[in-house]
Amino acid sequence: MKMLSNGRCPKLCLRSATDSPTWVGALKVIDHLMGLPWWTRLWVLQEAILQRGKVTAIYGEIVAPMSLIEASGAILPRHHENGLCCKSFWHSLPSDQQITLERFSKTTSSIEAVREILSIIKQNQIERLLFLLEKTRDRRATDPRDKIYGLLGLIEDSPDPVVDIAPDYERDVTHLYAGVAMRFIRHQQSLHVLLNHEIKPEAAGSHTLPSWVPHWGATYGSPTPNLIKYRLSQYNAWPSGAGRMPELSADSRALSVTGKYVDRITDVTRAVDKAATADLGKTLSELDVCFGVDEGHLVQYQPDGSGSGSGEGGMLPYDAVWRTLLGDQVSEHIARKAEQEFWYASDGKVFFKTARGYIGSGPPGTRAGDAVYLIFGSLVPVVLRPAASSHRLVGYAYVQGIMDGEATPEPGWQEAVESGSADDRNEAEDGRPRRIYLV
Repeated sequence: MKMLSNGRCPKLCLRSATDSPTWVGALKVIDHLMGLPWWTRLWVLQEAILQRGKVTAIYGEIVAPMSLIEASGAILPRHHENGLCCKSFWHSLPSDQQITLERFSKTTSSIEAVREILSIIKQNQIERLLFLLEKTRDRRATDPRDKIYGLLGLIEDSPDPVVDIAPDYERDVTHLYAGVAMRFIRHQQSLHVLLNHEIKPEAAGSHTLPSWVPHWGATYGSPTPNLIKYRLSQYNAWPSGAGRMPELSADSRALSVTGKYVDRITDVTRAVDKAATADLGKTLSELDVCFGVDEGHLVQYQPDGSGSGSGEGGMLPYDAVWRTLLGDQVSEHIARKAEQEFWYASDGKVFFKTARGYIGSGPPGTRAGDAVYLIFGSLVPVVLRPAASSHRLVGYAYVQGIMDGEATPEPGWQEAVESGSADDRNEAEDGRPRRIYLV
């Protein structure tokens, strides 16, 4: 580790054959060290980051500065991924040794990544807290409230202390998580935080939370949350402007938002799973069945002459289907990159068709009878499930043909919402914006 932390190439650290007892033994120690639950706990971030340079790791007879362990793990990708010096050496290693070293690098660099971002995001506690919550979704805490309380020490040095949260274990999880989500909504003047409603099945215990509140306590999350949010931020399904922002009910459960009904979902595929079905051709065949077409009929035809690629029935155009499959990320070199783009945009999602012919992709919990909505403050459409006089958030969606404001309400919609009767706030199919309640 000391040689690696000083910038030495991994191949120079190997002074014997890759099957020598010394080398194999060293990797076994590293593998066991990286498998310790300490690395998965949330509280270790404060221990490692706030006391940088003062933390000593003790593992049996091995005593080493934590900074040395982090530096040696972080240096590995610079050699075998970005440099020419060790690529051939890396590929000559047995696969189990590659896995061990990759795990070593990923585990140690995750702490350094948090430290580096915190050094960049200095001004605002809200932004720092949101970043940390997203970055630590896969870390564990015995008490789910500690998924928030355990991060407060990392934002104390911000010159703009606006979070105003103090550890209070008399406060239940629902009120804490909902209150934090509302802080993000009010600070950002948007529903951007809803993007953290992950495209995953509901986590154990999440049923006690309102559907719109991110379950920060869950030990799952996208491995690339920032990339997903970056891609979704490229859309503008409901352009920003004057309008009534969400309001929270007194019991912290119902979120009142302005929504516009788009259409009802009629057909849904099973969730795409790359790990279980790596055969892209088989997956596309299943999608053909859902969409009710085959490749020979994926033509650019619209009975209303719009050629927009979605809505109002008719055949599904080839371009619309492929843009949906790729999340609108159609590459110029489509033949070479189509499969890679497909899995990047679609893994873990379902595809659906609506009554009027829209096609889209969304969270795995989506089912026939759910509805596509535009929500004021959200850049992307959402899938909602009617529940008596309210709705439950299933998750965000990509819907071909409405991602760039095509279905935005007409000017003057604000007055119509404000003057709507109580009955108007239930789900309706006339496309007028209404106040709806997410529970």
